[in-house]
Amino acid sequence: MTQHVPVLLNEVINYLDPRPGRWYIDATFGGGGYSLAILQRKANLIAFDLDQQAITLGKKRLASACPPGASYHLFHLNYKNMDQALHQLSLNTVDGVVFDLGFSTDQLHAGRGFSFQHPDDLLDLRYDKFSGRPAWQLLSQLTPAEIADALILYSQHPQAQAIAQEIHQIAVKRQLTMQDIIDIAKKHPAKKTKTHPATTILQALRILVNKELDNLKTGLLKAVSHLKPGGRLVVVSFHSGEDRIVKNFLKTNPHLKTLTKKAVTPSLQEIKHNPKSRSAKLRAAEKI
Repeated sequence: MTQHVPVLLNEVINYLDPRPGRWYIDATFGGGGYSLAILQRKANLIAFDLDQQAITLGKKRLASACPPGASYHLFHLNYKNMDQALHQLSLNTVDGVVFDLGFSTDQLHAGRGFSFQHPDDLLDLRYDKFSGRPAWQLLSQLTPAEIADALILYSQHPQAQAIAQEIHQIAVKRQLTMQDIIDIAKKHPAKKTKTHPATTILQALRILVNKELDNLKTGLLKAVSHLKPGGRLVVVSFHSGEDRIVKNFLKTNPHLKTLTKKAVTPSLQEIKHNPKSRSAKLRAAEKI
């Protein structure tokens, strides 16, 4: 059973507007909240996730929830390669694409380096443990300046230089653990916040390891290229760098008409029910 709560679910479905018999992509399956809502509209679903466990659990969940007349296909695939899956399904266009760029609560189990509840975990931070380099390895191969650049770019941390130096000193000697990041964060706190002091550091390293912003730029281009005229693109982001990319993309792409004059954010009631939603921003557009 998934523990992940989909953010802005009603708003996402309203903008995506899934209709019976049409095809929609959930580019970031996660716990499957958006996917289930799409299927409940008797629409057809194509979903992607880099986490094999999410795909395995998702197939079981959707098998019992898919209504008659709808179909679904789950792929262990980076959404930037969505054209490969569409080719496999003999589809060239779809009626809508949704991206949830947030972190799934289901990935907080031990062994991944994502959770502060497991301080002894090696710092892996990969969504897909079968590709790329784990954080502890990547960071051992970067200079302090390169690590600092990532902390500044992806988290705007005010003490990026000092943190980078300490991460580098440990990484070249041994494998980094979550406890190392927690200890470093406590020594170099960011501005006052209600979140864990290591949250922004971990966010920056996760984005670095998974090349999330580069993948987003490619994924948005692929999504628009496969949208039918009148098809909808909906993106929920949780980081200022992500939102900036999405906002500029929707504004400058000549094939899109923006549907959200400003970002849609969660209600106070949703934030109270799901505090992790507080930084979410939804933007949507329609293909011309």
